[in-house]
Amino acid sequence: GLATLAAGVFTSVPALSVLSGLPDACLAYQVPWFPGAPAFVFDPLSSFFVLAINLTVAAGVLFSHGYLHADTDSGKQTALHYFSLVLLHYSMLGVVLLREGTAFLVAWELMAVSSFLLILYEAGRREVLKTAVRYMIQMHIGFFLLVAAFLIAGRDTSTFGFDSLPAYFGRNPNLPLFLLFFAGFAIKAGFIPFHTWLPEAHPAAPSHVSAVMSGI
Repeated sequence: GLATLAAGVFTSVPALSVLSGLPDACLAYQVPWFPGAPAFVFDPLSSFFVLAINLTVAAGVLFSHGYLHADTDSGKQTALHYFSLVLLHYSMLGVVLLREGTAFLVAWELMAVSSFLLILYEAGRREVLKTAVRYMIQMHIGFFLLVAAFLIAGRDTSTFGFDSLPAYFGRNPNLPLFLLFFAGFAIKAGFIPFHTWLPEAHPAAPSHVSAVMSGI
């Protein structure tokens, strides 16, 4: 709860500041003790998603207290589950705030791994285990498509990340790279026809996990 609250406060304040300002308002923060660290960029779009993430995860954490109460009383270990829920929260914030390619892909991978661990909560059930493994395989297919897309754009522009895309699309055919990005993101979003993992993963996951994954 404290970890969720801390992330919510530290990211919602600048997000609200940006959204209450001019349409082109933008804030960038860099870790001061980490030279060369990628910046966390708050623009109107990322700020909107920051608030949506913080609100949805906060509701999920509150709901989980009652949902997992019986398991806690029975002695079932919930520490890994809650750690994964916090990791999912922080990694989702990283996904919407990071523009540098390597940092974004690290956050993207952490988001996939934490989601996998959350779906795997009832790993004693064979169908849950199979669903979680299938989910993880498809997430990594999407991950490699994104890596390939960033590498193609980076080779042409000498910049690895989202900042390379305007220059790349300005002087190259758009469709091939667009399709790579589209497929990579669509797999994670469960976009038709890349949604084959979704109907099985959401029933297998605890309710508050499914709510966070569906809502965001």
